[in-house]
Amino acid sequence: MRTPRFDAYTKGSYIVKKLDSVSGLREQATVCGVRLRAALIVGPVGPLWAFHVASLVQDSDGVRVNSLVMPHARITGKATGLVSAAEASALLDELAASPAIHTGIPSTAAHSASADAEFSYRLLLAILDGPEPRYFHATFNERSPDADITDLLTRVNRLLSAASTRTYPLGEKADPP
Repeated sequence: MRTPRFDAYTKGSYIVKKLDSVSGLREQATVCGVRLRAALIVGPVGPLWAFHVASLVQDSDGVRVNSLVMPHARITGKATGLVSAAEASALLDELAASPAIHTGIPSTAAHSASADAEFSYRLLLAILDGPEPRYFHATFNERSPDADITDLLTRVNRLLSAASTRTYPLGEKADPP
């Protein structure tokens, strides 16, 4: 998909809003007839306000982990990988059990549609297996992490590394629109 407004400089351009993105993923999964098991969104982090988005979708042979990397509202990486259902559950349980994780949606995000709300927390995990979605969040400053945050980011990276096959290699040029 290409659009001239997919940047951070054009009024009305796309930026990641964690709760909105999870809602959109859930809607698209329903439209496409796939079972979305979980979504993880980390960001904004780093000097370019990067977001890391992962979706875990039921696949006939297990759970497909799809990841997307977006620094400064540009897609710079996409990847996918297949893990067993047991491995996917273990990765999600490991994240949810982190001492740095809080249960639920942060009040700053639940009551604000502003882009500033995205900076009030840096991680949203939605586990969608079960009758009701379960949400978890974390707030941190990646420049000065404590031991719990370092451990949390290690757990996040384990999940993201499950998407090990690049589907959008760096340096690949797209045709002009």
